[in-house]
Amino acid sequence: MEEYFKMKLDRCKNGHIYDVSRYSSCPYCKSEGLETEVQDDKINLVEQMEDEDRTTAYWSKDSTVDPVVGWLTCIEGHDKGKDYRIVSERNFVGRGENMDIQILGDTMISRKNHCSISYNPKQRKFMLTPGDSNGLIYLNGEAVYNTVELRAYSVVEMGESKFVFVNLCGDYFDWEKEKARDENVKRKYEKNLDNKKIDENINFVNRNSRNGDLEVKIEDYEENL
Repeated sequence: MEEYFKMKLDRCKNGHIYDVSRYSSCPYCKSEGLETEVQDDKINLVEQMEDEDRTTAYWSKDSTVDPVVGWLTCIEGHDKGKDYRIVSERNFVGRGENMDIQILGDTMISRKNHCSISYNPKQRKFMLTPGDSNGLIYLNGEAVYNTVELRAYSVVEMGESKFVFVNLCGDYFDWEKEKARDENVKRKYEKNLDNKKIDENINFVNRNSRNGDLEVKIEDYEENL
């Protein structure tokens, strides 16, 4: 271990550890003609983590999926039995193709913005807001004239159809909460992985520098990782 502290170690872009006090560039890359730029390692957290640290991947900023936060299900009307996804923040409801929740078959529902259903991820609450339609909307049999909170299994009536609302996100589950937990698990895993790689690289360097020679085969180094 004393030999390690006498060295000035650095990691090249390919992940090799070498003594910069003896080499101006990575001897492993140079001997094998490797390119200096590599793609970032993609870690499969689910496969490589210990059982107690495993969690289900769900969503990230790079994902093209807009995660569902709740549903409307038609219980009376032309589309009885059909469900509609609700996503985070505001969802405009109407018959038009550009509506977030497009309800076809009920001509009494306005084409554009009959109402909107919003999910506030900070407060974890759903809200129902009347739209620009002349037709009223009803929540549990009561006409809605202003924004009101939408609770699980409430019945929303618009046009000639009725819908029951079911939430996924709320007090017991939220995508942001799951995201924070996944990020904590990832940081814990990466920290453990880095510590493990450092220990293995130190042992590797010490084994191959006892005779003052770090020019070892690249395949021997890779087998050590």
